[in-house]
Amino acid sequence: MAGCCLLLCLTGCSTNGPATVGPTVLDSPVIAVMPVDNLSGIPAPLIGIRNEIVFHLEKSAVSVLPGEQIEDFIVRHRIRYTGGMDNETARLLKEEIGADAVLFTALEYYNVQLPPKIALSARLVTTGDRPQILWMDGIGAAGDDAPGFLELSLVDDPDILLRQAVVRLTASLTSHLSGQGPAIAEARRSFEPQTVFNNRLLLPSRTYSVAVLPFLNLSSRRHAGQIMMVHFTAALKGVANMQPVEPGEVRQTLLKFRIVMQDGVSLADATALFSRMDVDLILSGRVFDYEDYQGAGGPAKVCFSASLIEHQTREPAWASSSCRAGDGGVFVFDWGTIRTAHALAAAMVNGAVATLDR
Repeated sequence: MAGCCLLLCLTGCSTNGPATVGPTVLDSPVIAVMPVDNLSGIPAPLIGIRNEIVFHLEKSAVSVLPGEQIEDFIVRHRIRYTGGMDNETARLLKEEIGADAVLFTALEYYNVQLPPKIALSARLVTTGDRPQILWMDGIGAAGDDAPGFLELSLVDDPDILLRQAVVRLTASLTSHLSGQGPAIAEARRSFEPQTVFNNRLLLPSRTYSVAVLPFLNLSSRRHAGQIMMVHFTAALKGVANMQPVEPGEVRQTLLKFRIVMQDGVSLADATALFSRMDVDLILSGRVFDYEDYQGAGGPAKVCFSASLIEHQTREPAWASSSCRAGDGGVFVFDWGTIRTAHALAAAMVNGAVATLDR
């Protein structure tokens, strides 16, 4: 009994330690931090989140453009969508306000009910003629992720949890900017898809450009299709021979040519997209469940399917389907339970993408 109590104390104390602080960035690019895109479906402190991000970036000596200058650019060009950018907006940001890169942040989940939960994702994209994704990361955190012995490490203040999440996210970005390289998420076999199809069309020696489309949302979670699009874009960014297209450019192409995919991507849709986008692959899918529970107890749940279509053959090069709960394989004291849909989906998507070369 004494040994178990000691183990519980150590577990709680080691997990909820001080938030990681990013290193000082030397020779920083000039970054425009865009307003936070709210995908949570509820009112949230978006201005506070953006201010917190700017504060920690400037604390690490990152060059950030003044917010008034960015707001003036948004009003002048009547920009309504701040979750991404197309090629033309990227060029104007470079020419008019001197931004070297743009930081897009999305609030995916926000719940102040005890214990609080939050999910954030962010990416850094270059400006100029053809924007490129430099860095992507995300975090899903719950106040009871590591409550520890007698719940002494339980976080019950949503503002504290939010600050911890922002600190960890900005620390990841500043580490990238300081040249330390990205922290590659290791794909665990326990999170690999239940079914996988791979016809070996993709060559490891070749680099592929890939457009990730918004998933068809068949779940009860609002914006789940966009969130899954972000998860797969981030996972593919970590693959050496994959170059995902900036999601804002994908969105603009769909709007410009009025491509509506009510039942998913058909062969006609794929042909139209390939003719209008200079990409080698198109990834699309469906999300059936994307569930976060409210309050204490209960696992997150995520179910989705995905497929990759190759340009030349118009055939599926890869397909998979995954469905898991956050307490899968957990038997003792809820150790290892994944308490946010974001964290569960990220692990599942990394597991799925890891099967591309198998």
